[in-house]
Amino acid sequence: MGTSTYFVFLCFGNESYFYECAFALLSLTNIYDGKQLPCEKIWIYTDNAAWFSSFNNCTLPIHFREVKQEELQLWQGGTKFRLRAKIETLKDISLTVKGNILYFDTDVAFTHTIDDMVRHMSKGASYMHEMEGIVKSRSTPTFRKLDNMLRKRGLSAKDGTPLYDMPMWNSGVTGYNNIFLPSLPDEIIQFMDDIYPRDHSIRVIGQFSVTVKLLDHGSIYSALPYVLHYWNLRETKSIFASFFRHFEGTEWVALAKYSAMIQLFEVMMEKTRFENSRNLLQALLNKKWEPGPMDWDELKKQL
Repeated sequence: MGTSTYFVFLCFGNESYFYECAFALLSLTNIYDGKQLPCEKIWIYTDNAAWFSSFNNCTLPIHFREVKQEELQLWQGGTKFRLRAKIETLKDISLTVKGNILYFDTDVAFTHTIDDMVRHMSKGASYMHEMEGIVKSRSTPTFRKLDNMLRKRGLSAKDGTPLYDMPMWNSGVTGYNNIFLPSLPDEIIQFMDDIYPRDHSIRVIGQFSVTVKLLDHGSIYSALPYVLHYWNLRETKSIFASFFRHFEGTEWVALAKYSAMIQLFEVMMEKTRFENSRNLLQALLNKKWEPGPMDWDELKKQL
């Protein structure tokens, strides 16, 4: 496709994040079955590269960048802010590669080929997962807190637009071309560090910082048609743990095929149906949905 493209994941901490990352990679394998991948390398920044060694004959061009705990703590800054480490990851990889950089949170799944998206990025386009709303809409408690803070501080974007007039984009997918925007990570970190230490309770400051700085340079396009970011579906943790333990030692290509048995959209629908059918007491007690046990051998028969 001309311009080089690099995928980046930051995967550390609890094993559940490693299961998510592996599932994302399996979904990529399924989408590009027999097709040329749209990236030269997939970089996984991690504190435990050995965890991935259990997968047999992985067909993806995966490379690891070890991030020791001391370095990770430095990247998170004095406030131990996880998203800050994400931007430091973009900064770090930009020291060695030039072209399209696509960062993915571990809780994503590829739903369609992203070749069009990559071609667009090669011309300078930037992507995030999806637009969540305008801050001044005050449509959520988080938006209300952010709107109050931005109005109090009187902050504006590069073009003079009040920041409370701007949209909030989800940063579960963040893609840009560092040939066009070589200083973007530094700009985001500076903005984030100026705001976050004073407003620790507003956790979305991170993705809002990415939004503001990308919009300083032009439009943002949605990666939603290509990638699902299931950030609000934490119930997948038990499903993934069950899946990877059951199929431990399976060849990568076969594992990718079996991973299609996990239908995230259906899991979302089951959760929604449960929440919509709760009685008043269950709703007041915030009774949570839990997925049932998975019979993987029975599901295999349906493939």
